[in-house]
Amino acid sequence: MENKFGQVAYKVWISDIISGDLNRDEGEFTSPFIVVNGFKASKINIIANVVEKFLNEDKSFGSITLDDGSGVIRAKTWKEDISKIERFNIGDIVNVIGRPRIYNEERYIVPEFIKKIDDPNFELLRKLELFKLYGKPSYNGTKIENKISKEIKNEDLYEDIVEEVIISDNTESDRQQIIKLIDALDKG
Repeated sequence: MENKFGQVAYKVWISDIISGDLNRDEGEFTSPFIVVNGFKASKINIIANVVEKFLNEDKSFGSITLDDGSGVIRAKTWKEDISKIERFNIGDIVNVIGRPRIYNEERYIVPEFIKKIDDPNFELLRKLELFKLYGKPSYNGTKIENKISKEIKNEDLYEDIVEEVIISDNTESDRQQIIKLIDALDKG
């Protein structure tokens, strides 16, 4: 049997969860997973904005709707796990680690861990990481417009800075390159 705490939480676009095939390996105790660039991701790690929140009256069910710019998905909780989402509000940026699930053709996440992100640069950092790892997000197998370039007003300047930072210095780690990008693009 798998150790549920020992699994890697893969960083993915929400669109990967929505459009990816949700599979299950043979066996009684296996978790459903999505295939992202060849990885079987039964645990995912996303950073997204809370765009909607719901708690029923008796607090036996709750959900927050998350948007990372590539798609929208709900994180659902039941009973004692309601406390995981109660403290979050619309507009909060959150880091969610959880398991992808499907019920009645709706894809959702069962969160194991949710943390509020106070610095919006972490959201941009994650988008840059995902862009470098997987390229532009896709939805239903087709590429969609990259939201990162929309957030930066001068697209030519963005491309020049990215090329300058990433291509000019291949001796630095990916993390260092991303931090340099954020420093170069941050206008305060």
